[in-house]
Amino acid sequence: MGPTEIGRRSIRLNGYEYRSPGTYFVTICAAQRQPLFGRLVDNGVLLSQVGTVLDACWREIPNHFPHVGLDEWVIMPDHIHGILTLADASVGARHAVPLPVRAMDTHGARHAVPYRRQERRSPGP
Repeated sequence: MGPTEIGRRSIRLNGYEYRSPGTYFVTICAAQRQPLFGRLVDNGVLLSQVGTVLDACWREIPNHFPHVGLDEWVIMPDHIHGILTLADASVGARHAVPLPVRAMDTHGARHAVPYRRQERRSPGP
């Protein structure tokens, strides 16, 4: 469901290109604001397994999107707030972007090589 389908008004600026370089404050909420990510304990949040995965995924963003930098973020029981910095406009909405495959050159230095989709293998006998 999109924002208009659930009765919320958009807070986006009309005409603003959100792929533009800059710093963005992002909030992502769990479905139906369920406390999936952890629970409040002694003025902090004790992360659940899902919250721990969320934290690991958030930390991985720059590895999947090299032009995106992380600033501060906080995981709450039912949402995450984070600050992302876009270095240029080469970032766009994509799903499940793979990590670049790393290769060694003849001098032993690592460098990225283009991602190649792997062929599906049929299950063995």
